[in-house]
Amino acid sequence: MSRLPLALFSVALAAGLPDGTWAAEALEKVNRALGSWLELMDDDRSYLLVDRDKGELELRHGPAVLRTCAIMADSALAQVAVRSSLREHLRRYRPAHPWARPGGGPFDWEQVLVDQAADDDALYFANRVLMYADDAWGVPRPPFIRLSGADLRALFDALESGAPMVVLPRGWLRQLDDL
Repeated sequence: MSRLPLALFSVALAAGLPDGTWAAEALEKVNRALGSWLELMDDDRSYLLVDRDKGELELRHGPAVLRTCAIMADSALAQVAVRSSLREHLRRYRPAHPWARPGGGPFDWEQVLVDQAADDDALYFANRVLMYADDAWGVPRPPFIRLSGADLRALFDALESGAPMVVLPRGWLRQLDDL
């Protein structure tokens, strides 16, 4: 999607649309999400874009799409902030607790193995969203996003702490079509 329709949509929402099916709060949330997306398109860093209408999560860098991941399940994302950031890389296999930072051994190859993602790892965001793939996480409390194992490992290895995530609410694309 080009930046022009998004910019026009953002301006139209700021100016106010005629009464529709959405409440003013929902329009404001869509406007914040699109504004955040436009800001991230101009930054020189990787970020995640969750499109709930398509059921996809995209790893992006500026306007480029690096990877598209199908969302297998999500829960209560309507209540979370539209923009968040990656807080923790979680590891389930550690006997202590999943918040512990992994440490390396005396050899470089050991550090590579420690840093690479495993199937039962997860990502935790500042808006409390847990992104996971493995059944080892059981049924997590909402909000969560479940991906395939290959997609989660790719995102786990690609994202640094603090990487932003934008959640586009359901129905945002319909509003764009109505303009």
